[in-house]
Amino acid sequence: KKRKRKEKERKRKLRETMTFNAQLLDIPFLGAVVPREITRSVPFLKSVNQDDFQVIVDFSVHYLHGDLSDEEYEEQWQAKVLNCVGLGNERSSVLFTSVFLILRAALRQKILPVELDNGLKSLLFTQAMREALLDAYKTCAKEVQEKMFSRRIRLPTIEDMSWRTEVTITSSSMKRVMKPSIFIEMKLSNGDVRQFVVDPETFHKLRYNVSLVLRDVNNLEKAPILKIDK
Repeated sequence: KKRKRKEKERKRKLRETMTFNAQLLDIPFLGAVVPREITRSVPFLKSVNQDDFQVIVDFSVHYLHGDLSDEEYEEQWQAKVLNCVGLGNERSSVLFTSVFLILRAALRQKILPVELDNGLKSLLFTQAMREALLDAYKTCAKEVQEKMFSRRIRLPTIEDMSWRTEVTITSSSMKRVMKPSIFIEMKLSNGDVRQFVVDPETFHKLRYNVSLVLRDVNNLEKAPILKIDK
């Protein structure tokens, strides 16, 4: 009887494992393979107190903003998490990493709340935990995305551009030149002002190349696999 009971329990656990592994394949925003750091938190989720989980979520959101130095992180981890949460350092660290990675992936992918909710269901988060994470996602999504956008490395953009045609009538070597040139002034997003002069042939090449780029961008926007989020 004991042997049959053990065999039955083993098969039940195997079925649960297979079901859970199948569910993990249906979380697109986490990539083809769910990070091990996230799956490590699943076995003890049901034993986590909701108040403790909310502390972890709040700290994860605060950390996502990127305002903490290493020293501040250690201090606030001790003060806000370890002193307030009854999970111990190891489990608190595992759960924090899991929540942080889930929120970061959702923010980067700009997924809908319903997609996040479905992914959390597949990861066996309780309803109360899902609601806490969804509230955090909705609250901080816009602010965090704006910070990520402002911190990205990029070249200055053109904010304003003006041009005029100038004609060289005479020069030191010729009495009558009558050669046109185009003076261009660009104001950049970093405050710089750039000025340069080109001949008509170069200006027409510039116009032609710009039109080619605009056409290529338009074609990209029409491609279903490369839709640009406007």
